[in-house]
Amino acid sequence: MKKLLSLLILIVLSFSLMSCDELISKISHNVLVETFTAVWLNKDYYVQEVFIKLENEFKDRVSFMKCYVESTDDHPTPRLSCTEAEQRMDWYMEDKSIPTTFFDGVTYVKGLPTSTGDDNVIDAIYNTYEEMILDRLSKQPDIALHAISELSEDKKSGTVNIKALALKDIDNYNDLRLYAAIIEDDIQYKAISGTNNHKFVFRDYLSLENNDKTDYLGTTIKIKNRNFGLKNDLFEISLNYKINEFYNLNNLSIVVFVQDNATKEVLNNIELPLT
Repeated sequence: MKKLLSLLILIVLSFSLMSCDELISKISHNVLVETFTAVWLNKDYYVQEVFIKLENEFKDRVSFMKCYVESTDDHPTPRLSCTEAEQRMDWYMEDKSIPTTFFDGVTYVKGLPTSTGDDNVIDAIYNTYEEMILDRLSKQPDIALHAISELSEDKKSGTVNIKALALKDIDNYNDLRLYAAIIEDDIQYKAISGTNNHKFVFRDYLSLENNDKTDYLGTTIKIKNRNFGLKNDLFEISLNYKINEFYNLNNLSIVVFVQDNATKEVLNNIELPLT
């Protein structure tokens, strides 16, 4: 199904052989789930276990990002935390309470639901998160996204080519930005939290500037010097990335999403493996 939908989107974005109305009936609104946590936080273990269960349930309909904070200098390798994760947390919230999990940037859960016993904790988190996800999955898609990753011959760098198509007039957002985030699975690190195999770990944001000062704010989407958002608007961009030595290339993916930085709502997202 995932390959079929990607093919349909590619046809529309590249050759305009299908109308936006037809495409809307073929694709869905996918959900982005971001959590802010730390390696020393005991609750991190429960959140990751729930993410794994939810990934098995929703497959490609949901993308997960674990942003480790407050430990940037504690473990230079494998460097689970980074500057952009700290910046992203500050941008989202003032109290810096962790764990906090956001669903498409507009609904969130601070801390963990009250329960007793490990199994009850996981069940309580799962039920709460599942309800949030199902609510966002019911939203009609505003945009369609398509992306292709191209690795260099030496596999030390690459380019992700991204296309975003407005499926209808989008006039209730004032600051649409495109984001591309590198995510890594199966990072082995014995953390205080009890999590030793770290999944869904946010590694880096990609942007045209490609720095660690403004990447967390995304790339402004413009169409011929005007805001993106009229039906059939097509935005195209290519972003470069580097494969750091401590990354495991086989476990990397890119999550591409469009977010309104004014309301913080995520309009849609897709995820693709780097290789």
